[in-house]
Parts: sequence; structure tokens; C-alpha cells
Amino acid sequence: SIVVYDSGVWKGFANEASSGFANSHSLYFDGTGDLATCGDISAINSASNVTIACWVKADSFPYAYNSIWGGGQAGGSGHPSRFWLFATSSGLTVWNGTSQNFSFSTTVSTGTWYHTAVVISGSNNLSFYLNGSQLGSTVTTFNSLTSQSGDNFEIAGNPTYDPYFWDGNIDE
Repeated sequence: SIVVYDSGVWKGFANEASSGFANSHSLYFDGTGDLATCGDISAINSASNVTIACWVKADSFPYAYNSIWGGGQAGGSGHPSRFWLFATSSGLTVWNGTSQNFSFSTTVSTGTWYHTAVVISGSNNLSFYLNGSQLGSTVTTFNSLTSQSGDNFEIAGNPTYDPYFWDGNIDE
């Protein structure tokens, strides 16, 4: 199931089981306070090998940071317990849980679907892929994805830094 926060109201959606895989829906976010929370995913809190991938289609890029997904809480200088993926029309940025951003310059057009993937391998290798092509990688030290027990992994929103919400669709 998934729980969606829509401008002050929580809405729950049950998992729709079907035979085989079919996707006739994506989540649509209007950029004005909507987000989906996946709760505290303890399996990734201390993961050293993980890939987070999704399809995104933006209607617009109204903010300096347009949040695709992320987790953690603001926590002091540099917000050490946050890990987020943001997009603008000129590229994508991974916030690695310290005071570092890793920006990947590329054109991201509205109305176009893109497949994004952030790959963490080992304890300090981060790679970013767009439509199956690697845009870049870096060696860095970063905290776990949500870092602190009880922190939620969220899709399309960054409620700590309102209003960095996603305007468009996110799938899978």
C-alpha cells in the first residue's frame, strides 16, 4: 500500500494485485504540497549496496529544488541525515547526506519521461544514471538513506524545505 499526503490530508491506497505486470497508472503530484511517504524502510537505513530507480515526467520546475525522492530529517549544519534526488530543467542533483551536492548537468524537458537511477555500492561509491546512461559517479562518504530510525522515505516532497515538491508524474 501507499500513503499520499495531499495538501494536509493523508490518503491511503491499497496494493492492486493482478496477474502479470501491468502499469496503467503513475502518481501525479501538483507541486503544491503533495508527497507520498513509504514510512521508515529499515532495510535501507544502513544499506551499503542499493539502487533507487524511478520514472519521472515533470510538468514544470517551479522551485530551486524539485524533489523526486528522499529521506531523513534536517539535522544541524549541512543536514547530515538527509539523502535526496532533485531535478531542474538543467540537471539533476543528489544531496548525499552531508553538506555536499552532486549535480549532473543535462537537459531535462517537461512533458518527457526519464528513467533515473542512483546506485550506491560499498560505503562510498555513488553513481547516477539517466535513461540507462551513466551521467557521473563520485567517491564520497555519506550517511545511510534515512540515517535515523523513524525517518520516512518520501516520494515527490521535501516537507522540511517546503515548498520543494514535485510537479508532474512519478512511476515505479
